Amino acid sequence: MENRVYYGEYSLKHWLELMLKKNIVLPEYQRYFVWDENRVKTLIETFKRNQFVPPITIGAYTIGGVVQNLIIDGQQRLTSLLLACLKIFPDKAKYAKLIDSFANENDDIVENEDVGYDNVLEWRFSTLTEKGSTIEDIRQNIKEGNYKQLEMELTEEFLKTHYLGFCYLVPDTTTNNSQKKFYSSVFRNINIQGEPLQPVESR
Repeated sequence: MENRVYYGEYSLKHWLELMLKKNIVLPEYQRYFVWDENRVKTLIETFKRNQFVPPITIGAYTIGGVVQNLIIDGQQRLTSLLLACLKIFPDKAKYAKLIDSFANENDDIVENEDVGYDNVLEWRFSTLTEKGSTIEDIRQNIKEGNYKQLEMELTEEFLKTHYLGFCYLVPDTTTNNSQKKFYSSVFRNINIQGEPLQPVESR
């Protein structure tokens, strides 16, 4: 059997559902979310103008006989879509000040779990999808002061009628080491002309 690649597109609504239902997951080695608010807004405007947005790369990864769909490339775009639908953005400045205020007299930082806030300095969209499987559930479980509001409105009709492409990779192996080698190669090739990767990100 050879490596296979499938191409297609999903509506933004479907991409949102894939994230919320955890049918696509982010590998641990992927970098944290690094886009700023302006890039999120620019992405949504690009969709609204029906301009080109690079497709998402998803890879099938078999662990213990179970296939997981890993986000190989596209974390920033997908996370931005989720944030835009929630109308929130991680507030790094406020979080940093908050943690400072919880430091004890020995200047030891209190763990974010103890104060009940999400660590938005080391943040992925799974931080939100752990709070619920719907937009409404997530909104209800967000601690006030952890996120700032995004001034945008995405309608149900917009999500249903705008699309984002994908390529879906299926390697010809299910052994752990062979799959890791395959996806490390894919990830390096995708990012060869992008922003420099940290050593841990390109392994």
